[in-house]
Amino acid sequence: MKKITLLLIPIIGILLFSGCAGPKAGGSTESSDMSDMPDWCEASGMKRDGYYYACAFAKKKNPSLSRSIASTRSRAELATAVETDVRQLIQDFLEESGVDDESEVSEYAVAVAQTVTSSITSMSTIDNQKFGEDGVYYVLIKLDMNQVSKETANAVKKNKALYDKLQAMGKINEMNQIIMDQNK
Repeated sequence: MKKITLLLIPIIGILLFSGCAGPKAGGSTESSDMSDMPDWCEASGMKRDGYYYACAFAKKKNPSLSRSIASTRSRAELATAVETDVRQLIQDFLEESGVDDESEVSEYAVAVAQTVTSSITSMSTIDNQKFGEDGVYYVLIKLDMNQVSKETANAVKKNKALYDKLQAMGKINEMNQIIMDQNK
């Protein structure tokens, strides 16, 4: 019995390790050398010409699934960039305006940023797309920065506590101006 156990342990170990080295479950073929990546995709995560840009890619056996996954990833990247920018804009303004309570500043900034992010992803559009020769689907999504500014101003107005605080400080017009100037 001892000999069988000693013999089975290495065999089970080999089977476990060889099982881990096989192809990924679910038919994913994400590995790619990216030699076919378009130039416009390398400039992802940038702001230029009044737009936010985000690029993503996917390689699946089903081309429709590749397209859907790449678009979703690109929009998620875009949403992250916008949320970070809006949160920082609001936070900087409130701190410079004399709001001393750090938790209050953070709470307002996060609330506005999340409101903006949830509404803007549907406003983004595909700027460029390509199926590479290696089967990878690339997509570049863009979002007009003016839309982000408008949504940020609307989110500030909807956040009654923040809006009332800015109004009481006489800073609402200044805040709106900074929001509109963020994309210049």
